[in-house]
Amino acid sequence: MKKVAVLVDGGFFISRVLFTARKYYKNHNFTSDQLIKIYWNIVNFHCTYKQRDEMEDTLYRVYFYDCPPLLPTDQKKYPFPESGNSTPKSFNPKTHPPYVLRRELHTALGQTRKTALRLGKLGKETEWQLKSDVLKSLIKREKTWDEITNDDFFLDVKQKGVDTKIGLDISTLAYEKLVDKIVLVTGDSDFVPAAKLARMKGIEVVLDTLGFKVSDDLSLHVDGSHTNNMVKMIYRALECKVSPDNAESIPWWSEYIAPDRPRNKQNKRQKHANGNYRSMN
Repeated sequence: MKKVAVLVDGGFFISRVLFTARKYYKNHNFTSDQLIKIYWNIVNFHCTYKQRDEMEDTLYRVYFYDCPPLLPTDQKKYPFPESGNSTPKSFNPKTHPPYVLRRELHTALGQTRKTALRLGKLGKETEWQLKSDVLKSLIKREKTWDEITNDDFFLDVKQKGVDTKIGLDISTLAYEKLVDKIVLVTGDSDFVPAAKLARMKGIEVVLDTLGFKVSDDLSLHVDGSHTNNMVKMIYRALECKVSPDNAESIPWWSEYIAPDRPRNKQNKRQKHANGNYRSMN
């Protein structure tokens, strides 16, 4: 049995959940509780998935790295004015739904057992950027510039201190020999030096990219890469009540939800993931 620490790049985690949702769960708005259920699905997956004859790992701690959203005072003008106005209105961070969700998630994580919430700081420079799917539509001429609205932009805010905190925690875990295995939930190759250090100290380093294709630099300096299916994890987090869009087009879906599919082991793991480490507050 190994003691494992799971290090989650929060910005990457949220972006991967929302990316999957845009493709398979377009009409669903996530709550912070549902995000935490997905988070525990990931953690539990790495503590229970084993090769034959291996014992389950025990969780030492989960480290969640993110930055707080912009403050209500950090207002910025939208790119375009609304119809009938000559100047754009101000973007309000206090009521912006993604920011509200992030603040609620941070509050919930702060009350969750076995979780260390590591918050960095935001850079002062903020710029409006086109969303990637909108840019692709423009390149393919599926959309014209005349059709672009404020909803097609996102506010690009640079994070500071998050990568440093991850590197320091990996170094501490390795030098103090606090764990036997570190799971990195990220797609960022900036952590290669820290991963190499941990391996030199005899720590097993496993990479979970949540289905994202990463550079060879990162994949070459870990002891393996393993990930669960994001569509399935979201489905379970939604208590199996919301099926993905066009589920019939997913080759494995009918088999996955078949009534005669053995689910006792899965349900046991899900209960463990959603209950045992959660705070009772």
